Amino acid sequence: MRLKSFLCLSLTLFVSFYFLSFTPSLVSNSGLGKGKRISNITLTNESNSISLKNNQKYILLNIWASYNAESRMNNVKFANFCKNNINNDKLDFVSISFDEYQSVAKQIAKDDNIDNNSLFFVVNGFDSKLAHSLQLREGAFYNCLIGENGKIIAANVTCEELNEWLEKAN
Repeated sequence: MRLKSFLCLSLTLFVSFYFLSFTPSLVSNSGLGKGKRISNITLTNESNSISLKNNQKYILLNIWASYNAESRMNNVKFANFCKNNINNDKLDFVSISFDEYQSVAKQIAKDDNIDNNSLFFVVNGFDSKLAHSLQLREGAFYNCLIGENGKIIAANVTCEELNEWLEKAN
């Protein structure tokens, strides 16, 4: 009887933790929201430099890490969206990895066909200046569409929402 009770309790706890760990709504309120202005941060990689506040194009900023499947999947979706969108001349994609090791993120990005020009690495991830300026909580991956003067037009958007917004902007 004790064994049966122990197994039932263990299974219940496992299932609860499993579903809680994949619930995006638990962290969806993290990050700067629509209408806020982003700090004047310039990102630099091996071949590119981009200012998040003073850019001539709209910026789709996506923060991801290889250890978080949902953020990685969104990164691939956004990269493909930006490559294939007819309005891509008005939009820069900025893919920011919070991985601890750049070599891991570079290999994942290569496997996922992410353009190196749009790939940036932030040392210290959620403890970084960027994460603090975006008001990100630990583990809360984030994306936003940035417009003129660093104003956030939309936060935690989908490709469908981006498409609708870009069509309206024309």
